[in-house]
Amino acid sequence: MSASILSLLLRDEAMIFPAVVSLLHAYQLANMAKAVGSLRRKFKVSPPAINGDPGFERGFRAQQNTLEFTPMFMILLWIAAKFLNPVLASVTALLYIKARSDYFTGYCARAEERRGPFGRSVNIIMLLFAYSAIGLTHTILATYFNVNIPKLVGLGDYILLD
Repeated sequence: MSASILSLLLRDEAMIFPAVVSLLHAYQLANMAKAVGSLRRKFKVSPPAINGDPGFERGFRAQQNTLEFTPMFMILLWIAAKFLNPVLASVTALLYIKARSDYFTGYCARAEERRGPFGRSVNIIMLLFAYSAIGLTHTILATYFNVNIPKLVGLGDYILLD
């Protein structure tokens, strides 16, 4: 990939990608809430109750677990996008959204089916954490200590363009 294409992908306009991913995740959360509402009606579990048929409880728990992970996911997505690479962070985040979709669908069907997708989503969160840490470390070193590790190792045209 040429440096000009990389430069284009790393410009501020590229921040549209994590914004689109954030919107997709909000849509995903809304669909999960709607699905849990349908499960409430199907299994006759009136709010504010959260106990009832195991089919309802699995769907409710899948939705709640996804909500619990959302702040961490969003923070890491935006830090990685801003300080490392918005395209890389966004593509990785799309994999997270897919894993969460599989988690919700699997958990609603059978509790055992949540494990694989849950593990994938946690691994993706850890990857976004690593991206964020690398991006922040690079920015701190470059900004405050005038040290640019990618340029020092000959990768300045491919990684973390300033």
